[in-house]
Amino acid sequence: MNKVSRQKKRNRQPAAIKAAIANGMRAWYTKFSATLHDVRWLKTIEDIYVWSEKNQQHLTHEAPLARVAIVFSQQTAWFYPAARTEDYALGWYQAMIESRIPFEMVHDRLLDVEHLAPFKTLILPNIAAL
Repeated sequence: MNKVSRQKKRNRQPAAIKAAIANGMRAWYTKFSATLHDVRWLKTIEDIYVWSEKNQQHLTHEAPLARVAIVFSQQTAWFYPAARTEDYALGWYQAMIESRIPFEMVHDRLLDVEHLAPFKTLILPNIAAL
């Protein structure tokens, strides 16, 4: 990877983190060890926390806009452990992110009227057991 490609990738990372925060992720960074060998990442982390605080009024107490849900089936993972069933869910996850389609992940134990009411579409990625 050349220097320009690395720089473009680095510039996208804060945007991806901000998008995740805007979709409900809680930013949490942990640094192990008392020695900082490379301080280049500190400015990015600071910028993300400053952005998050500045936009806090828009990031809390809001209902998700997603009308699409990807169902993760824990039962399928239990019954077919060798199948690596999470790969299918992660593939859909990546496709939705790249398509910029708002979505939520729903666990198979939460497939009731209350949890499914906001959604118009459910994606069942290679689910064999519910």
